[in-house]
Amino acid sequence: MTVIELNIKKIWCTMCVEKIQKAFSTVAGIQTVLVNIISENVIISFDPALINLANIIVIFNENDFEVVGKPREINQFQNQTRVLNLKISLSASQSINLDQIQMPGIQQVNHALSNQFLDISIIYQPLIVSGFTIYENILNQFKNKNIDKNHLIIVNQVIDRIKPPSHQQYSSFRLIYSLILTVFSVTISMILPQFQQCEFLYEWPQHTKCKGVIIVFYMMCLINLLTLGLRIYKNAWFSFMKHRILNMDTLLTLGSISAFLLSNYLIVIYFLQDNGHQKHEMMNILENLLTSLLILTIVTIGKNLEEKAKIRINSTQNNVIDRHNLELHRQVTKIQVKNQDYDILTKTECEVTLLEKGDLIELNQYTKLLCDGYIVKGHVSVIDSMQKGDIMPQILSVGSRIRSGAVILQGSCIFQVEQTIENSFLSQILEKVNIAQANQLDKQDSLSILLVKTSQYFVLTVILIAFLTIIVWSTLIYIEYIQNDVICLWCIPFERSISVLVASCPCSLGLAVPSVIAITLNIGLKQGILIKRNQIFTQFNKINAVVFDKTGTLFTKMDQFDQCQKLIGESDELKEPDVWAITEVMERDFKDPIAVQLFKLSLNNQNGKFSQYVVYEKAIKQRSGIIGKVIRSSDNKIFNCLIGSIEHMRLNNLQLDPQIIQACQTNESNGNTNILISIDGHPKLILSFNNKKCLRSESKQLIEYIQRLNYEIYILSGDSQRTVSHVGKHLNLKEENCIGNKNPEEKQQIIKNLKQNNSAVIMIGDGMNDTLSLQEAEIGISINSESQLNLIASDIIFLNENLWNIAILLNLIRTSKKVITTNLFLAFSYNIIMIPFVVGLFYKWDIVISPMVSSIAMSVSSITVVLLSNLMNCINYDPSRKYNKPVHVNDSYVSIKSTQQYLQIESSQ
Repeated sequence: MTVIELNIKKIWCTMCVEKIQKAFSTVAGIQTVLVNIISENVIISFDPALINLANIIVIFNENDFEVVGKPREINQFQNQTRVLNLKISLSASQSINLDQIQMPGIQQVNHALSNQFLDISIIYQPLIVSGFTIYENILNQFKNKNIDKNHLIIVNQVIDRIKPPSHQQYSSFRLIYSLILTVFSVTISMILPQFQQCEFLYEWPQHTKCKGVIIVFYMMCLINLLTLGLRIYKNAWFSFMKHRILNMDTLLTLGSISAFLLSNYLIVIYFLQDNGHQKHEMMNILENLLTSLLILTIVTIGKNLEEKAKIRINSTQNNVIDRHNLELHRQVTKIQVKNQDYDILTKTECEVTLLEKGDLIELNQYTKLLCDGYIVKGHVSVIDSMQKGDIMPQILSVGSRIRSGAVILQGSCIFQVEQTIENSFLSQILEKVNIAQANQLDKQDSLSILLVKTSQYFVLTVILIAFLTIIVWSTLIYIEYIQNDVICLWCIPFERSISVLVASCPCSLGLAVPSVIAITLNIGLKQGILIKRNQIFTQFNKINAVVFDKTGTLFTKMDQFDQCQKLIGESDELKEPDVWAITEVMERDFKDPIAVQLFKLSLNNQNGKFSQYVVYEKAIKQRSGIIGKVIRSSDNKIFNCLIGSIEHMRLNNLQLDPQIIQACQTNESNGNTNILISIDGHPKLILSFNNKKCLRSESKQLIEYIQRLNYEIYILSGDSQRTVSHVGKHLNLKEENCIGNKNPEEKQQIIKNLKQNNSAVIMIGDGMNDTLSLQEAEIGISINSESQLNLIASDIIFLNENLWNIAILLNLIRTSKKVITTNLFLAFSYNIIMIPFVVGLFYKWDIVISPMVSSIAMSVSSITVVLLSNLMNCINYDPSRKYNKPVHVNDSYVSIKSTQQYLQIESSQ
């Protein structure tokens, strides 16, 4: 089977589509014919043994269509497949014939049973058959068998990545159970004995009701060990037996079981002897039973509070990307158009997963996009829900690209899909968020490795101290250094040992770093900063240089070109609309700021409803521009195209008129950037924009702020040296730090040179030409990048275009390092201070900490570390509030009332 793509002249409306399909419907060897009105191309799959390409071209010619350009053979097995996942209820699956799912373009159908559903995975080629067609084919089988379509479910793997919120019902039950048990046991053992009316309950053997108290308390402890303790004991046992790991559960297991066994020993001893201290001995029994019980209940309460604090930390992802809200926007309106005026022929409700690249959908008010693309008709006001901070609407029109996650605030438009849902910007961000949240402790982070090893050795040390405590106290009692007639002397060594086991807290050490990292990640997300790699926490200490790309980073994506000089003569074959039509074809697949504006401008300036220009050789990116070939379908004439700077023209051996060179140099010396459009060796248009106008309002203040933090600032750009130097002078940067006219490889080499000169570098960029330098820098930051390569190459992603995020990031990381240091200091200090008290070094002065108090102290230490980490949420990291920061609304004013109305709908949903 061969699949080819042809550019066809004169495909103008749906009648043309029907005509082509009928012409091939009876031809032997033709499998599928897919016609695209908008791009005027046809994808045909055929059997080369029955029909060849020449015969196919003859059929087009016979039907008054003409093939233009080179036919392109599509590789069916390389990056050309998608997967459609469906679930069919078991009752409906028995009536479905899986063999009927097979159709041209489907490579493989897999199925398996799970959870009362038949899971079907269909691998198909979207250039031959669409997911929507496959879905409709299965629905037709349902209709023929009178089966409700609700038995067929489309699996949206992107939305399913988002974890649903956890309700933690089980933890709440354990908390309530522990609180009730704690209050009840403390009342019986500590409060009631203080009342004279209740003294008889604790006198043995004068009052037999004392037996009831002992039995009730003993059963409570036993049940407690089996309910709250069993999970801890299992974890301690398997951790040690399988992995030889000693942790906090090990200490709790030894402490609680030892206290319970000691209580059993005391019950046997005290009930067999009568030494005249029955009430005191009874209280001693209750105290040890209470210790065994409270070790587990207090720890459970402490762990629950700690868990809730961590849940609040981890719930931030759901605030950034709300799964429930995305579920509400899974259905879209898929349309077919009559002609290239985009007049609508049909509308069909479609699940967003079934959309293919090139499909057209209608966007209306409050629609949230789950795929990427651009507007081909109409205009809308849009807010970007992925952007954090102040929500500023934008008015977007024909040619404007909209990324997934954006919401239509007002208006309606026809939107063409460029990236399907699994390749969309939203999907990529979800993937990075999940990775960042899952890897809160980087295995390569030396601090994390040190803490893991320290906790292991710490637990082992505590066990040895507990064992030595028994030996030392037993020795002191044996030599009669310690004498006391009231209590059981031989209980003291075990009580001190239990206190050591319970009081020591490796948990606070274990939480000192992860809790801070988790909160830092989530504070960053709230500000629109996605930290992908946690190793930056240790790398930030070395940073002493910040390198900025110019266009798209220090400068906004300009709304328009300031000047357009036309070099088209009256006798020229190509008129201005033709030049714009060619530009639109050349720039369609590029997404850097200049390319986006050129694409939008070309769509609005050509008469190109029926554009006769199509790609002949796909445009490729060079040092400072693009080069490619376009063919005119009316006469098959090929045009060589160059779009870029003067340097780009020179590198491709284009001879420019001295007057053109002089005009461009004058523009550059005034801080302007020039873009030339040349066709067949003749410049047609010179576009320029003023860099000062495009400078982000916060750039100058931000650089001043970073310089006060003693960072060296550089500008590294592919723009001309004159332009970069002019910009650097405006920003008060050193002349030698403003480096221009560099391609991606040269940018990477400059970063290498800075590193060799003892500079640790943060690189901030937004375009594909920054990918190598982002990888080379110690920390790479991609600002509002829609480039998949940049998302992969960078360590940090800015989800909005606020440059103050850089200062916020620096302050956030500095604060997190201080909190980590404080947490570690408190964790180590607690253990160093507590151990001398619990082993009984101050026993002579009647300063003794019981096992019960030790368990409370241990829980408090863990909670303190987590709460201290949570205090980071109360700090303001944004220094921009100290400046008079102007507010801009792109393109035009949009009513705040509409924005508030949308936000109210969002919150209610």
